Amino acid sequence: LRAELAVELRVPPEHVTLQALYECTTGEPSAEIRRFRRRFAEISAEVSRLNRQNAAIIRQSLDVTTAILGQLTGTTPDAESYNAAGARDETRFGSVVQWGG
Repeated sequence: LRAELAVELRVPPEHVTLQALYECTTGEPSAEIRRFRRRFAEISAEVSRLNRQNAAIIRQSLDVTTAILGQLTGTTPDAESYNAAGARDETRFGSVVQWGG
């Protein structure tokens, strides 16, 4: 489609943009292109917002997974153990796997 429009507009295909089409049309086609551009901008902004949210969720999930793996393997520098009452338990050091159940 872009190549066909480039021939009609007498421009290289890379110069066929919604802006270029808007500038060379009038009436209803111009209004429709304007609506397409506006909707495209809205969708693009929404995709960017969702990408940022997904990145935050992935970072949080990675942090949680890393912390859990650190607790299980005893590799986190701040790995602490707590007893059933919620008090720090100094008797348990190392990984959960090493505790033996």
